Order: sequence, then structure tokens, then C-alpha cells
Amino acid sequence: MSQDNKNQTAEGKKSHGCLTALIVLIIFGVIVCFGYVYIQNQLNPNDSLNPTNQGSSNKLFSRSATTNDILIDYDLDIASFGMKATVNPQSDINNLELTIKFLDSNEKVLSTKVKALGNVKKGVQVNFSISIGEMGWSVAWNTKYTLVTVTGGTVSYFS
Repeated sequence: MSQDNKNQTAEGKKSHGCLTALIVLIIFGVIVCFGYVYIQNQLNPNDSLNPTNQGSSNKLFSRSATTNDILIDYDLDIASFGMKATVNPQSDINNLELTIKFLDSNEKVLSTKVKALGNVKKGVQVNFSISIGEMGWSVAWNTKYTLVTVTGGTVSYFS
């Protein structure tokens, strides 16, 4: 009879090690995901409140575009009496937006223009121009420096 008791207790204590490990891994993964979202919201608190920011729902799969994602060349354009620029994207960028600041000799901002270029593909040049009419004669005459920054757009980690 003692033999039957041993068999019953051995059968009653079946090991579920794989199931326990799987549950622990799932819980750990959920904690890491919530931690990532929490940190992103702390770094960019206004992104989740801005409905026009299309990249905010895909933070895990994309990042904000930066000036390092483009190469830009700009010159005086006689035809449009203004500035002509050529943008060479270094990666695919959704909803690319550039801010162009015109500065005087003391590096004081004279004027700021925003250009929305839309979706751009890596290696495909995009051209735009800003005419004197857009800038104004005074700004065009006094501009000594031009500063171009990326102020909008998202880059997918998988492109």
C-alpha cells in the first residue's frame, strides 16, 4: 500500500516548468513594452496629444526624421529671384517638413519659411524654391546665412 501512495503523490506533483517560463517571459515582455511607451511619453509628452502627428501611433516602428536623414544643397536662383534647393534623402521619409531660417550678419532670424515636401524616397532628389516674393525684398537683401532644419517627418526602422 505504501507503493500506491508513492505513485499517487508522484503523479500529483507534475512539473510545469515550460509553462511557468513562458508566462514569466510574457509578463516580462509586457513590462518592457509599457516601460518603452512610458519613456517615450516622458521624452515627447506632446506627441500623443497632437492628432496631426501621424508618427505617434507607430513609435515602436519609426522615429522622427532628423537633419542627418537628408543632404541639402541650395543656391541663389536667378530665374525665380530667390533660393533654389535640392534635397537628397538618405532614407525614406514620410511627411518630410523643412524649416528654412534666413539670418542676417549677426545671425538674427529675419524670416522663417516652412516647406512641406511630403513622402520622399531614399536617393530620389526633391527640388523646391523660395522666391523673393515669398521672402520679401528686405529679407532677401539682408540675408547672409540660411539655416535649414528638419521639423517634421518619420523614418521607418524597417525601410
